[in-house]
Amino acid sequence: FFQAEDGIRDYKVTGVQTCALPIFLLLAWQTQAVWPFFSDDAFISLRYSERLLHGHGLTWTDGEAVEGYSNLLWVLLCAGLGALGMDLVDAARLLGGLATALGFVALARAHRPHDARSAQLAALAPLVAASTQVVLAWTFSGLEGPLVFCLLAFGFGALVRAIEDEPDVALWPRRVALRASVPFAFACWTRPDSPLWVATTALALALVTHGGMWARARSLATFAALPFAAF
Repeated sequence: FFQAEDGIRDYKVTGVQTCALPIFLLLAWQTQAVWPFFSDDAFISLRYSERLLHGHGLTWTDGEAVEGYSNLLWVLLCAGLGALGMDLVDAARLLGGLATALGFVALARAHRPHDARSAQLAALAPLVAASTQVVLAWTFSGLEGPLVFCLLAFGFGALVRAIEDEPDVALWPRRVALRASVPFAFACWTRPDSPLWVATTALALALVTHGGMWARARSLATFAALPFAAF
């Protein structure tokens, strides 16, 4: 509880908050081991962000426009922070750290932790992910990997909760599949291989859909519509 102006109020710690602290501590311990590593490839994206900020569009040099990046959303987000006066390297590091942290929160939320025991179970997947070499190396490296991880975590987390509520995908309201597909659509703007995630996930949803071919095709099309439009 905490003291408020109008008296004492109860403050309940949620399951996500309970399991988030050890995950963030492990993340901080992991990433400090390779600090201040920054990928040289990240400067390619930041070059396009810098040119965009100076009014030259998404170009590498003056003259013929060459699309030398494959992570449009990342380039735009870095440019957005740069427009606020932040150094682009710092912007890329900040975005990577926030994306990784939010991805862990999304994984922890997937099974709706509500007490200490459920929080311990929900923390297992993000703790294992936080301990990996991939997270250690790339969280603050300046590339778009953390953002892809974050978007997929939110997308798959939404699907897990939807399946827990209703195992038969054919009975989902259309908005459920559409809402879960939004992070996958943004992922298609972030990495060119993201459509593979969309295709395999849509196929999996179709396979677990009860009913005939029409029901399976409808569930596949509903989920894939926004990512396909984004692509």
